Amino acid sequence: MPHTVLLFALLTGNLVAEDLEKLLRWHRSTREAIHSISCDLGVVWTYPEQPTQQPESRSGSYRRQGELVKVTENVGFEATSRLHRGGKCVAMSRTPSSVGMSISSIKDCISFFHIERFAGLIVTYPMALEYYPLEELVRQARRTPRVRERGELVDLELQLPDRDREGVVWTTTVTLDKSLGCMIVQVVDECSHSKPYQRIRRMSDFEEFPDGVHFPRRLEGRSVVEGKVQTVMTTRITNLKINETIPAREFALDIPHGVWVFDNLRMTKYQIDAQGNRISEEMPYQKVTTVMTTEEKARVRTGPNAPTVEEPTGFWPFAWYGSALVMVVLVLAWVCQRARA
Repeated sequence: MPHTVLLFALLTGNLVAEDLEKLLRWHRSTREAIHSISCDLGVVWTYPEQPTQQPESRSGSYRRQGELVKVTENVGFEATSRLHRGGKCVAMSRTPSSVGMSISSIKDCISFFHIERFAGLIVTYPMALEYYPLEELVRQARRTPRVRERGELVDLELQLPDRDREGVVWTTTVTLDKSLGCMIVQVVDECSHSKPYQRIRRMSDFEEFPDGVHFPRRLEGRSVVEGKVQTVMTTRITNLKINETIPAREFALDIPHGVWVFDNLRMTKYQIDAQGNRISEEMPYQKVTTVMTTEEKARVRTGPNAPTVEEPTGFWPFAWYGSALVMVVLVLAWVCQRARA
């Protein structure tokens, strides 16, 4: 069916399942044409309603070749790399005084530098740390999406039940741009359960690559409570390469001999050599529930120039896994706390 006929059916409410599927397949084919991504990132958080709050910033990089993903982020003197491989997330955090590693599930590997989660290749479920391709998100909606056309733009309005609060429904509007191969250019989550709340994510400054692939160079996320912008997260993408072969060394981790690994899937800890082979007995450990604050994570650390690989004590067994939870804290800060939604 020609696109004009499809859009007429959507606009007049005479939408049938196969018409919507055609629109979603167009978006999916564009998304799946992106086989590899390599870029550097800079993220800045600002707080318009808190003029005394200083902006926060991080830098990092993202690499994806097929199913292999490496995310690196830098905060002060700490660098954390997360490697997605074989259905697991292997994380390494390095400071001037220490090195630590952990293993967790990919769904628990939270990072603002996993760029595909914010560039519209996958979409966040409202107020949940869950990410889905658009076609899957549509299938989770309560009813067939409302669709409207605005020139080259097409809006899909979804009604999505809140994951935790019975009876609460989010309105999520996903905007596709036909001139960009039906890439997502905006996602807006709205709810008025207790206070009017919006989370707005925009993708802009698209660059065209071979095979008609487009990718954004600027991302912006805003949380708005009762019409006031609480948080703005701006991501700028540089050194962007799409569908170019990425050397294997880009996915390597520089593992020091004797580093401790905390396996959060098996709840065990052990030491490994520089090749990743275990060199100590596997021992059980218990998670520590304390999580460092953002200020503690950003604080300058002092110590010897050479990193230590001695077994961490006290808080540190969970610190490397806890880096993911710190990102959860930032997510909650970004959306201005669930209670205010």
